Amino acid sequence: MDESNERLDEALGLNTSIARRDFLNGALVSAGALWAAHLSPMQQLVRGQQPAATAPKSSWGGNTQEAFDAGHAVRDGLYDDPNIAAVDTGELFDLVIVGGGFSGLAAAYYFNRAKEGRAKILVLENHPVVGGNARRDEFSIKGQTLYAPQGSIVAQDLPPALAATAPVANIFRELRIDLEKIRVPPEASAFGVLWDQKSHGVSPRWYANVFAAPLPSGVKQDFLAFIQSIMPFYGNSNWKDELERLDRYTFKDYVEKERKWDPGLFRLMLPDLASFFGFPDTVSAAAVYAQYGGGPRALYSFRGGNSGFLRHLVKSLNPKAIRGRDLSDDIINGQINPAALDEEHIAVRIRLGATAVRVEHEGKPDSSNSTRVIFSKSGKLHRLRARGVIMAGGGYITQHVVRDLPLEKREAYGKFRYVPVLWVNVALNNSRALDNSGVNFLSTYHDGFGVMLAVYEKMSAGVPGRPLDANRPNVIGLGVPKFHLGMSPKGQSLNGRLEMRETSFRDYERKIRLELVRLLGPWGFDPRRDIEAIAISRWGHHGYVFPYPGFFTDGAVEAAKKPFGRIAFAHTDLDRFSHMMGAIGQGHRAVQDILSLS
Repeated sequence: MDESNERLDEALGLNTSIARRDFLNGALVSAGALWAAHLSPMQQLVRGQQPAATAPKSSWGGNTQEAFDAGHAVRDGLYDDPNIAAVDTGELFDLVIVGGGFSGLAAAYYFNRAKEGRAKILVLENHPVVGGNARRDEFSIKGQTLYAPQGSIVAQDLPPALAATAPVANIFRELRIDLEKIRVPPEASAFGVLWDQKSHGVSPRWYANVFAAPLPSGVKQDFLAFIQSIMPFYGNSNWKDELERLDRYTFKDYVEKERKWDPGLFRLMLPDLASFFGFPDTVSAAAVYAQYGGGPRALYSFRGGNSGFLRHLVKSLNPKAIRGRDLSDDIINGQINPAALDEEHIAVRIRLGATAVRVEHEGKPDSSNSTRVIFSKSGKLHRLRARGVIMAGGGYITQHVVRDLPLEKREAYGKFRYVPVLWVNVALNNSRALDNSGVNFLSTYHDGFGVMLAVYEKMSAGVPGRPLDANRPNVIGLGVPKFHLGMSPKGQSLNGRLEMRETSFRDYERKIRLELVRLLGPWGFDPRRDIEAIAISRWGHHGYVFPYPGFFTDGAVEAAKKPFGRIAFAHTDLDRFSHMMGAIGQGHRAVQDILSLS
């Protein structure tokens, strides 16, 4: 490195002693050490170097290298032998659920309710903490504990036209969650936007919403036309037919060629599209209308994002799972009690650090009465039996774990594409730049390393009349979907995953600090002085499913949804894009498939 770059790194604070955490697909690759920051995740794993400092804290949401290796060994065929040796646990469950994210835990919730607490249920979770993408980061700054989501930030109301019939619409009421207490204030619900020299050739300014920004008249007019087209979408009785028609286009082509709207509209929406879907120039127009249809809806979030909803779900399944009372504050702040999760006498057991490597029927699938499940835990293979199985992990791993999967389903999964996403949480020791800038809860920007800045504290309204202390610590997030305009979805996915595997923490940290200088520097932000911790979550194929043109009509999702013998499928991919309510809905649907067996 030349002298000028060394000076830049010094000014940015790359050599300061802060907390650093690096996750790859949920696996904690390194924590706390500068030596590890110079190596990419693949370099560290190839060299066999374990994460720095102590073993990963459960609150970090990290995984062990063992679980990371087991998952990739499944993909690479290391467990293909049907006679592979495994310790028989002697257990027989009514239902085994593979995956402890929202879809898996929702499946446990609905099956347990249907069986009135009399069924034996086991959730296999390969991480030391349940949650999937809804796990959270925790930071201790100035004596305060701050939470931040690792990827799943906010919940959204279902469109009114769908909420009346959606079977999961009442789950929050059933979990006794007071939604009004966690409702994002209306003034913070709109996406803010940055105009600056790099993106628009003007002095930097954060606008509370896009209509407050100085839009060209043609773009503003066509943006209004787009909004008018989405507002009544679900109110039309033929909305499903309209989705099929829209699925013929990318949204970009729909804007520019079908509707002949100003091409500036697509550029204006690009960061939004990247945030929701990943690959903005190749996303299906059907996906955009499905997501935006009905117009703005209420947003809800706990400190730490959607991990709060998940914790309530876990507590409802097992009151001893989280220490403290059955009150929302205790559920959010209480420590998870790992020893209570897998007790023999309880109805719903959660087995942490258990990676399913083989799932198959005992006998012919169409006449089998049970399944065999082999999982890896503590470096050993174990075997158990189940009357039914729900696969609640992503399709990228499900297709390898289920050994007798029929060709139709394998071909369907072969059509699925996944978006690599980098989610970055940065803990700050003060909030001056945030206060001075006026940046909103979720704000987008153009032509940067990322596309979204999240200021988590603005998810709540605060205490009326009480001024905020500029010296208060804070946590902000950066959303960095790895897209490459002009490439196919498959090419974008491969390129993004390759970059994530081969880029060192230090190289990403440099980009993060430079990005924050751009986003907050004009309002007094100093990266060397203000940053206390950085946590990077690299979600490769563990990011979110990508709805390409045809994904609503090519039959892949319908084929992948179908139950197979005594195995049902519940992962969020089957909702065509990843969101919390969709994951819960898939869990509910898969339970109905299992219940139909008896």
